[in-house]
Amino acid sequence: MPTLSIQGVIRFAVSKLQSESARLDTEILLSHVLKKPRSYLYAWPEKILSDEERAQFDQLLSRRLQGEPMAYITGVKEFYGREFRVQPGVLVPRPETELLIDLVLETCGHWEKACLYDLGTGSGAIGITLACEKPSWSVTCTDQSELALSVARHNADLLGVQLNVEQRDWCESLPADSVDIIVSNPPYIAEDDAALEKAVAEHEPKVALIADNDGFSDFDRIIEGAKSCLKPGGYIFLEHGYDQAKNLQQRLLAAGFSGLELHKDLAGHDRAVLARL
Repeated sequence: MPTLSIQGVIRFAVSKLQSESARLDTEILLSHVLKKPRSYLYAWPEKILSDEERAQFDQLLSRRLQGEPMAYITGVKEFYGREFRVQPGVLVPRPETELLIDLVLETCGHWEKACLYDLGTGSGAIGITLACEKPSWSVTCTDQSELALSVARHNADLLGVQLNVEQRDWCESLPADSVDIIVSNPPYIAEDDAALEKAVAEHEPKVALIADNDGFSDFDRIIEGAKSCLKPGGYIFLEHGYDQAKNLQQRLLAAGFSGLELHKDLAGHDRAVLARL
């Protein structure tokens, strides 16, 4: 790329990316390189990038052209108004998962005390957000992945929140009648699901996305464990695929849960279910 101003770099990169989010992606990458807010790009469009800045931007642009998620390139992803650190090997938090936060707060937010477990926490986005919103609650983030747990601990430290982080396989070894709230965004995509985006399949951890038994194997394990570890009257909140609501509802009812509620995401797709033991 020849010597270019900010506006020249933006034009060049947008023409290369040729995607719906090309302009936004370019501005985010350029802001990341310059360590400035996006508003700076509009205030100083004639600023010439240094050789070092241009080389760094070229490198990031190349990664984006290969389909790597923006969050992995910049190392951060916003979730519920807070920035979370992410890295390859840990699932990128999705905007639709914020629905789980809303449901927990709407349903249980009036509780002064609660013992909450975020199962399969990944970056810690769900558990840490709820710990920030409800500092009087006892929140524990669990995951099988040591990498995910280290990222979750780092995010908790950065956001100044006190919680527990444990390596655990779903509800394994949790004492009976010990938990008030279980919340989880487990793997729920079937192995042969053609809807899985190529970029996601190539770059994000499949273990955090794909589940056996048509995407229900981890749901079944969570529900079975929740029957034991939840206190009577305790709640479970689960994110699921757009076509899994009815099947998941049947599984919860068969396990003895009641008061089921199905909720849609902003795109109008069935996305989350809550139930009470």
